[in-house]
Amino acid sequence: MIVSDSGPLIWLARYQLLDLLQKFFDKIVIPYSVYKEVVVVGIKKGYNDAYEAKDKIDDFIFIKKGKYDKKTIRKIEKSFGITLGKAEEDCICLAKELKTMFLTNDEEASIVSNKIGIKTKGVLYILLRAVKERMMEKDEVLKIFEKMIEDGFWISPQTVLQFRGLIEKM
Repeated sequence: MIVSDSGPLIWLARYQLLDLLQKFFDKIVIPYSVYKEVVVVGIKKGYNDAYEAKDKIDDFIFIKKGKYDKKTIRKIEKSFGITLGKAEEDCICLAKELKTMFLTNDEEASIVSNKIGIKTKGVLYILLRAVKERMMEKDEVLKIFEKMIEDGFWISPQTVLQFRGLIEKM
């Protein structure tokens, strides 16, 4: 089981790779705020990835509604001079409650999560793992990675080089 933020779901859905999450984690739990960002808003804007994600709800992606105590998270945000979105805060609280890892592409959400003992991974981890476990070929992952960058996936030039290097070494 893993808690997921919006970003990884959107990027994986965009390239029809959400099933990798089920293979790696069996069950993905999201707060309602993530569902709203990914599915409700996505469908309203006509994004195909929103429909892809919606199809997986109750299959292996489950929504957990609830109210979360965000005092600790907000103190950490303040100490680092950052402000997370509602979905990121909800995900961190949910991951803490469920005592599980948090899937996010948001560097600031990772900082806050790690500060309270929650391990994080991102979409690049999913792609690397897919190659490592022979679910995808290196060339296929590199093509998707390049397409993600073309489509607006923000990543530092250093991380681009590191990711390509890791794939090539596999």
